[in-house]
Amino acid sequence: MELLKNEAQKQGVMLTQDMLGKYETYAKKLIEANEVMNLTTVVDMEGIQLRHFYDSLSPLFFGIIKNGASVIDVGTGAGFPGLPLKIARDDISLTLSDSLNKRLEFLKSVTKEIGINSQIVHARAEDLGQDKAHREQYDVCVSRAVAPLNVLAELTIPFVKIGGICIYYKGKTADEELNSAKKAIEEMGGRYKETKCYEAQGTAFYLIICEKIRQTPQKYPRKAGLPKKSPL
Repeated sequence: MELLKNEAQKQGVMLTQDMLGKYETYAKKLIEANEVMNLTTVVDMEGIQLRHFYDSLSPLFFGIIKNGASVIDVGTGAGFPGLPLKIARDDISLTLSDSLNKRLEFLKSVTKEIGINSQIVHARAEDLGQDKAHREQYDVCVSRAVAPLNVLAELTIPFVKIGGICIYYKGKTADEELNSAKKAIEEMGGRYKETKCYEAQGTAFYLIICEKIRQTPQKYPRKAGLPKKSPL
């Protein structure tokens, strides 16, 4: 994990040997599990360190997650970005949610082996966002899910408290997606705050940050499938 350690250090994020050991175990289990289920197309150690772990840690480059924050990762898949963030920042409380149970079984195995406490929830975001135990209960929502921002806004902003933030991981389409999503963000009670840019292997990546300024109307998120089928 030297590559991860060195690249994170350049961004002011210091990873201890204990953290690096957890990342290494996570990476090995990811490669092993990927042989029997489709978790990621990135299966080499260098790629996992940069494209998954380093990328997941990017909010820490800018200090945008406060100490002790409650964080939910919606559509976490193989645990990105939530689990790498939790390894580096054990002060946060983490909830990982996904609609596919076999991914969550993998995450239960990983978190148990590396000694990380997190809540793991099997549910579609549309349903979980209407659940009082999760709706407007979090300081931060993070998502690296592959979906347009106008869809993600409806699926994520309902989870965040007023005053909280949503962090979206995006590539070169960030500006275009943001322009198309402004209506959805506002409808959900959110407001665009800022975009942060960072590089990995010479490629620019972006964090789009939205803040929650008022309650989300109760009708959102809509029933499962509708946000994607008929985006705002």
